[in-house]
Amino acid sequence: MVDFYETVEIFSDTSSIDIENGEVEDLKSDSSHGVYARALENGSWGFASTSNPNHDVDRLIEKAGKLASLSPGRPDFKAVEVEGHPESKDIKVEIDPKDIPLEEKIDYLVRCHENAGRDRVKNTRFTYSDCKTKFRYTNSSGEEATYTITRTGVMGRATAREGDILQTASKRAFGTKGYEILKEENYLEQAREMGRKATKLLEAETPPSGKLPVVMDPELAGVFIHEAVGHASEGDLVAMGNSILKGRLKEQVGSNQVSVVDDPSLKGRFGYYPFDWEGNPSTPTRIIEDGVLKAYLNSRESAHKTGSPVTPNFRSQSYSNNPLVRMSNTYIEPGDWSFSEMTEEIGNGVYLRGSRGGQVSSGEGTFQFNAEDGYKITDGEITTHLRDVSLSGRTLETLSKIDALAGDLEFHPGRCGKGGQAVPVSDGGPHTRVSSLLVGGEENGV
Repeated sequence: MVDFYETVEIFSDTSSIDIENGEVEDLKSDSSHGVYARALENGSWGFASTSNPNHDVDRLIEKAGKLASLSPGRPDFKAVEVEGHPESKDIKVEIDPKDIPLEEKIDYLVRCHENAGRDRVKNTRFTYSDCKTKFRYTNSSGEEATYTITRTGVMGRATAREGDILQTASKRAFGTKGYEILKEENYLEQAREMGRKATKLLEAETPPSGKLPVVMDPELAGVFIHEAVGHASEGDLVAMGNSILKGRLKEQVGSNQVSVVDDPSLKGRFGYYPFDWEGNPSTPTRIIEDGVLKAYLNSRESAHKTGSPVTPNFRSQSYSNNPLVRMSNTYIEPGDWSFSEMTEEIGNGVYLRGSRGGQVSSGEGTFQFNAEDGYKITDGEITTHLRDVSLSGRTLETLSKIDALAGDLEFHPGRCGKGGQAVPVSDGGPHTRVSSLLVGGEENGV
């Protein structure tokens, strides 16, 4: 008999459509059913999973327990108790995407292509997907709960060309909603704007280089908070010593303007879920408050290792993967500045928009991101359009230099990668001003 066990059973029904330049490239539809069991014995965890429709849960738990017994024992380790209890929920959507004919979905993506593929746009690609998942959790304490959730959305990319110059722009709209999200997000107009932006970038200038005042738009601010702060707050990375935030609880790690929250309870957001893979009900976690580090994101195990509370952030990509500590909907809280006030006070600097990815080291506390585009700020006015803009810096230094936050909080969906797994998340923030960041180049040590 094991000391503790929990199981997760998942039924999922997924479909996706890819079109390139208005032509269907790929259609997929998949239904799956699987069970995952995790058992704790003598301080060690064992994991087992199966897609066998005739599975025996007791035997799966027994297998997980045997695997745990093969690991070195840790008698001092106990699973930190979760205070709340999971409750069953059935999250309804306005329009079930399964009720929409395939032809209508394809026609919608073709219209997206027609809206985006104008002027000097040479290539467009759009992907639509929907997934309905039933999630069932049980554990040896007698807890049992289920939820059913639907995730729907579309993403696109437009590439414009002039001679040897190529520029791209992208837009995405995803959430824990039904087919209604496409209308709510006015994605047809987003596709049109995406094509315009890619074309305009062909005429944009290269950025100035050096340390400058920067205003990040909500999307880029959200990416910064997710990548540079959110990952560094994950308790498993903290416990491994791979975080700049290790040992800094209750310390000032940013300016008093900065408060950062992770909240899986935000219904409709792409990172929403009612409870995690340890049955922990979804509640917000205030990671940073007024510049002070208040919490890490934790599983039962990382909570034990970091000496801090469990949070509802333990989840997996699928029943066949071991869960990890993961973010959900992570955002920097808004302030009370207006965008015009922020730019006017800067004088000269840059305004950066969107994200084309980048890299971050949570252990060293450094980051480098690429903005989708930007503008010079000259004498407080938005002026020259910029392309191929990068920014880099040190996480804690940058947090300390955030000196203004607007009131226009926005969320942007994505899939966060960690440990070879990708899970739905949302990044959020308002327009965010940093008094000094390295723009358009690299600096030794960064």
